[in-house]
Amino acid sequence: MNDVTDAFDPEWLVDIEIKRTEAGEYVDGRWQEGWLNLVEIKAVVQRPSARDLLVLPGGLRTESVIKLHSTSILQGVSENDETTADKFEYEGGNYMVHSVTAQSVGVYYKALAIRQYA
Repeated sequence: MNDVTDAFDPEWLVDIEIKRTEAGEYVDGRWQEGWLNLVEIKAVVQRPSARDLLVLPGGLRTESVIKLHSTSILQGVSENDETTADKFEYEGGNYMVHSVTAQSVGVYYKALAIRQYA
């Protein structure tokens, strides 16, 4: 795999503080929420293309969406893994990571994040 870390121009990189909640579990028959972890990452933030938006369910394609490129692993929405999506603040808005793909050329991840209004 090619390492494209150097392709991320430092001028484009943005510091983002990810709020990641680990999966909860039952302890002695009582539900315990997962721990909140704060993870610092650097990412390039862009507008998504029309093609990028095709991976989102139809109703989410009209929401405010941004695209992140990062060498850090991001966690999207997943019922199978029983995980909650990463959340972060960007330019005054709150976002939730919805979809993450590992790029086949290079060691980085592309994620789509949807603005949360509530």
